Amino acid sequence: MLQAQELGLGTCWIGWFSARGARKALGVPRRYRIVSLIAMGYPAHTDLKPKRRKALEEICRFNTTDGL
Repeated sequence: MLQAQELGLGTCWIGWFSARGARKALGVPRRYRIVSLIAMGYPAHTDLKPKRRKALEEICRFNTTDGL
């Protein structure tokens, strides 16, 4: 999903679906268990603003006892 994002694709993890229907539609043998699906495609809207993220040093500490 991260690589898809880098390539400009949108993804959606799907955990609620008909396993029997998915197995039949995708031709998956019964010996395999489908645990999730991922929908992927190019988003219709690309006018989203990039997220402003805090610097890593602002949100985490390594081997220190002082609080954040």
